[in-house]
This record gives sequence, C-alpha cells and structure tokens, in this order.
Amino acid sequence: MSKKQRITRLLYEIVIAISVTLFFALMAFIQGVGYSGTVEIKQLRPNWSQGYILVDARCDVTYHPFLYPMTWALRQGHFLNDTKTIYPMERTGGWVRSDIQNYILTSLILPEMERNLPILFIIVVAIELTKIRKLYVSFLTGIMGFAFAGLYGAIIGFAVGIFATFIIPKILVTSQGLKSKETGN
Repeated sequence: MSKKQRITRLLYEIVIAISVTLFFALMAFIQGVGYSGTVEIKQLRPNWSQGYILVDARCDVTYHPFLYPMTWALRQGHFLNDTKTIYPMERTGGWVRSDIQNYILTSLILPEMERNLPILFIIVVAIELTKIRKLYVSFLTGIMGFAFAGLYGAIIGFAVGIFATFIIPKILVTSQGLKSKETGN
C-alpha cells in the first residue's frame, strides 16, 4: 500500500470516528436515551430588577453508562441532589416552568458530555483500529435498552447485542459446518 493510500485510509477512519462520536454525543443529549432525569422545582425567587430567577430544585439524573463512561468511572453516574440555579428571565418578563426544568437538566448534562466526549472518541477510534465494528451494534442495543429499562436495560441490551453479533453467528457457522460434514459437502 502506498503512502498516499495509507494517508487516505487514515483520514477515512478519522472521519468515520468523528462521525460516530458525534452521533453518540447527539444520542447522549436525548432525554430517555442518553440520560433520564427529573427536576422538581422547590422554590422560584424572581429578581425583577436584575432580570433573573433564583431556582431551588431537586434533581434526579441517571446518565447512560455507555454514553457517559467517564461519569460512571468517577462514580457519578446517578446524580440526586438539591441545586440552586440562576435562570435568566425572558424579555417578556415571564417564564415557563418546563423551560426552567429543561435549562437545569441541560446545565447538568452539558458539562458531563464535555467530560465524556474525548473518552467516546477514544472508544470509537479503538473500535475502528481493531476493525471490530460489530461492537457498534452492541452499543446501539445498549442505548435502546437504557431507553426502555434504564440502567439494567442498558446492560441487558449490550449483552443481547454481543450475543446477536458474536455468539449466534459462531453457533450458526459451527452448526453449518457440522451439517456439511454429515452430508459430505
């Protein structure tokens, strides 16, 4: 393989790795897929002269273990705590409770995503370099499992993906090999 072909191949793999990482990052921002969370607003204290609302809230967020691996490695995969947040008021002078809740969730999710993005990229690069792209199926089944059944669903979904992409094909190949030996083909 020529130097130009190697460079082209490397650039191709980098583009694939960046694309897959961005896809996983997008999935990480979708509530119910990348995380599950609730915000219970306890108190709102508007400061009309300064144009903000001081919000006291109770947050309960569980991050997806595959999309937030560093968060889980640091034992912070489940966040259950009271928080105080400053929410900028809209120009109309009003606010919507659900907007405040989404603002608080985003303020919790964004820093975690920034912390986990490099790790996701390293994982994707490792998959690309080893050329075991079947692992993406396991990641996706784990992501879907989390959406349906939380943390346990992610683990079960990942295991189902591993079983479907690695074990079942080997069983089928082995059984096909035995059948062909029995028939003499």
